[in-house]
Amino acid sequence: MKRKFVILALAIGLPALVVTGTWLRQREREEGRWRDITAHVPSAPLLPSTKDDWIATGSSTGTYQAGQVTLGDGDVWRFAFASHHLFAGPDSYTVFKNHRDTIRVRGGGFCCEVEFYNQKQPADAAAFVALLRRRGDEVEILK
Repeated sequence: MKRKFVILALAIGLPALVVTGTWLRQREREEGRWRDITAHVPSAPLLPSTKDDWIATGSSTGTYQAGQVTLGDGDVWRFAFASHHLFAGPDSYTVFKNHRDTIRVRGGGFCCEVEFYNQKQPADAAAFVALLRRRGDEVEILK
């Protein structure tokens, strides 16, 4: 009876440990990606966008694209983007920052660059977040 209990405990415990360890390594790797991308967000606004061109792109290192979007209310969100090609997976990563908040976007909505195509300039942060969510990506707002 004791032997069956040990075998059952090992049969359940070992796979649980492997799954937990794999999940923790994946989370750690992803948080490292977010930190690295966040470090590439421009520290100061770029040349102001005009009403007709609310997206301004800045530097591109081949690995990261940096830029900013200017909303209708004048709020400026600087960003850094890393394509899914960098990580050999389906998801690209984008970090948008303004003077108080951070938005992290993960998914396939932006492929090789941050593009909104013919979208109208969002009026404010709420409309901007709604636009990001409509793209089908995972959107996380950090305060």
